[in-house]
Amino acid sequence: MLLATSLLGRHSDFVLQGIKRLLSFEVSGGGFSLFGKAPASPSLTAYGILEFDEIIYYLQKYRKESVLLQQVEDWLHRAEKWLLNEKAIESNWCSKPIADSIGRSSCNTTMAYIYYALSKRELPSSFVHRILSLYEEILQSPSSYSTYIIALEGLSLINQKYSEKALQLQSILLERQEEDGSFNLGKETITRMNRRYWIIQ
Repeated sequence: MLLATSLLGRHSDFVLQGIKRLLSFEVSGGGFSLFGKAPASPSLTAYGILEFDEIIYYLQKYRKESVLLQQVEDWLHRAEKWLLNEKAIESNWCSKPIADSIGRSSCNTTMAYIYYALSKRELPSSFVHRILSLYEEILQSPSSYSTYIIALEGLSLINQKYSEKALQLQSILLERQEEDGSFNLGKETITRMNRRYWIIQ
């Protein structure tokens, strides 16, 4: 029991060190990039938002780190504000890829992923309109969109309380499900991973 407690404590300390390291990758003015160097990457910032959502849950449930928790929450607020900035939406989301696998996906994949990352929040009506526009485009031409994009859009709709619309996308997904329960996600995911890792995503 003492050994297990000791190991848990050590692992927890490593996690806290990693969280502090991740926070250091914020770019001045908001957003997130590899190693904190400008410019910030929209797709990597969205990836960070999802990761820090999980980190906040961990800090609240397993550690009483109020100072670090506040730092993470402050970072999330700045990241969300940066992503929702109209200038960022129009000029940066689908432009320059970063020097890594994240950020090199197509514009449609990038947009769907960012919509999903922000969808748990209360969003401005102009942004919700973007999510609903993608939904309409998918319904008009389902074959033009990958299973991965449709799944992300469905989750965004659920988070924004559009359950009936999400069910319509679910029907499309069920038609694509293989006999063994798996899905062919398409040509890419947000991380551009090798096909054998797509099942995890």
